[in-house]
Amino acid sequence: MAGNELLDSVAEASVHGLLQDLRRAGKTIVIISHRLGICYADKIVVLDGGRIVAEGGHTDLLAESACTRLWQTQAGSS
Repeated sequence: MAGNELLDSVAEASVHGLLQDLRRAGKTIVIISHRLGICYADKIVVLDGGRIVAEGGHTDLLAESACTRLWQTQAGSS
C-alpha cells in the first residue's frame, strides 16, 4: 500500500508541475477533481449532488465553513 501512495504522490506532483507550466504559458485549463489541492486556480466551482454550492478563489472558499471543513478533512487537520 505504501508504494501505491508514493506513486500517487509522485504522479500528482508531476501533473501539478505540468499544469503550472501550461498556466505560465497563458493556456486556459479546466480541471475536474475530487481533491481540493488545486489552490492556484483562478476560479474554483464546488459541486454537491450536481449543483453548484460555492464558487470563487481558494481563499474565498476557505472563508465558507462547508469548504473549510472539506479542506481540513482532506488536509488531515481538525
